[in-house]
This record gives sequence, structure tokens and C-alpha cells, in this order.
Amino acid sequence: MKVLKGIIHVLAWICYVAIAVYAIICIPLIFGHKPLVVLSDSMEPNIKEGSIIYYKKVPKKEIKEGNIISFKISDKIVSHRVYKVDDSGFTTKGDATSTIDPVVITYDQVLGKVDSIVLPYIGYYIKTVNNHYYIVIGVVIILILEFVTSNISRKKDDDLVEETTDESTEETPKEEVTKEEPVEEETKVIETTIEKEEPEKEFKTEVFNLDEIKEVKDKEESSDKEEDEEIEIL
Repeated sequence: MKVLKGIIHVLAWICYVAIAVYAIICIPLIFGHKPLVVLSDSMEPNIKEGSIIYYKKVPKKEIKEGNIISFKISDKIVSHRVYKVDDSGFTTKGDATSTIDPVVITYDQVLGKVDSIVLPYIGYYIKTVNNHYYIVIGVVIILILEFVTSNISRKKDDDLVEETTDESTEETPKEEVTKEEPVEEETKVIETTIEKEEPEKEFKTEVFNLDEIKEVKDKEESSDKEEDEEIEIL
């Protein structure tokens, strides 16, 4: 099963690349440039067989000598270089041939002027796809198988993830988480009363002697008189 899945995956990537190439080749169609597969070597070496060229419809006056034009003749599309322009039309010639084309091309037969863009060898791929529609059917089948197998493998991976998660949840039961309430610490307020001790007043008793007080007072008076006398003498 894994081998088959790997083969389908590789083929799917090849299909993605092929689709992307085809889409890139068709992008110029948006701007009016039509792709054309070169099936002959008449324009070598400038345009090789199997290349892709683009042409775009332009006014008649824009087609000059030396330009390459794509034109339709006898239910075939040919891309040759303009060799001469006159009133009758365009005389053309292939780069790989030594003779000019026998038929003069009128403007009504001209599909468009060929651009300078050339994609070598990719024309073989476009020709194969356009001529064999079973290739398109095969691409669609491969992409469907890729889609189915990728979804199956993705679903298996999701189931495996779910199983592993279920087992893990069974083996490890959920632990009940109990919220612990914060323990309020009792704050003990210790009141301390500070008693201010008033200093004890000491009462000293002094015994006054009247005679001594009188003597001290007499001495003070006598000293004051002496100072006064000294001041007066000076």
C-alpha cells in the first residue's frame, strides 16, 4: 500500500508540473498573443522544429519586409519571413530555403505578425497533449487517486492522534485541585503601658541664721561703697 501510494504521489507531482507548463504557455492568450507549434524546419536555425511561437493580429501597414508572419494557405498554417511587400500582397520565404514561396499572400490570409518570443522543443509536448486526449483523462484519474489516498492517510493520522490522547487521559487521571484558603495569622497586639515615673521631689530644709545673714549683707554694702569711692577718685 505504501509503495502504491508513493507511486501515485510521484505521478501526481509530474501532473502538477505538466499542468503548470501548459498554463504558462497559455498566459499570453490574455493579451492577444496566440501560440503556434512549428511542425517544419523551414525557418531554421532561427525557429527550430518543435518550437512554440506567438503571433498577434496587426494592421497591414505594420507588416514590413523582414518580419515573420503566420498565414493560412490550403488549410495549413505557415510561418515565413516577408521577402517583399507590394500592392498585391506579401511575398514570403523560409529562412532554410533558397527559393521564395510561389504564392503571394494577401492580408486576408495573414493570421498575425510573429513575436520574437520562441520556446524551443516545448511544442512537442503541446502537440502530444492536444492529439491524445486520453492523457488528460489519465491526469484527472491520477489527481483523484492522490486526493483520495492523501485524505485516507490524513484520517488515519487523526484517528491515531485521538487514540493516543484518549489513552493518555485515562492513564493520568485528573487530580482534584483544592484551593487552600489563606490562613489568617492572628496578630496579637501587646499593649504596653509606659508609666512615666515622675522624679521625686526632694525637699531640703535649710536653717537660716539671722546673724549670719546680717553680716553678709553688711559686707556687700561695704564693698559697694568702696567701688563707688574708687570710681570717684579716678
